[in-house]
Amino acid sequence: MPNLIRHEKGRKAFAAFFDSWIELSTLSAFDWQQLAEDALGVPKLHQEQISGLRTGTSKHLGVRVIDAIAAVNLAAYSLHFGEKPNLSGLNALRIECVQPLINKDGDMPCSAGDFVNFYLGLEEPPALDSDWASKNRSVRESELVERFACLPVREKERAFALLGL
Repeated sequence: MPNLIRHEKGRKAFAAFFDSWIELSTLSAFDWQQLAEDALGVPKLHQEQISGLRTGTSKHLGVRVIDAIAAVNLAAYSLHFGEKPNLSGLNALRIECVQPLINKDGDMPCSAGDFVNFYLGLEEPPALDSDWASKNRSVRESELVERFACLPVREKERAFALLGL
């Protein structure tokens, strides 16, 4: 019974954490789904799963879901700590909005195992920086105009909307 209580608390804490992480990114569930699919190369995360994790109604956490969340985090970590993740189209912009989560040792991105531990209540999720998005947007408006000049109008509008420009 103590493990069930810990799991319930862990699930609720993970829901609050995951919801905050997504809110801070300013991306929609659809955007997260697209990011995860591109980061993994296969569709593994669906909007319904994202919603269930955000609200705490998801009682089971599958390996595929954890793998997708960890892949998005790894791509964000790679981008913000010196490497360019292999993401296409709008996902190259979407990933700029995602705050990379660092493990408790402070030297690596949170892995799939870390996310499982957060969900089970075995570890506390890392603290989120509420000012992160405004402090770490690496692309300037003038760079965007040049970088996306060749995009079709709809994609260009979507790109600017993603970055709040």
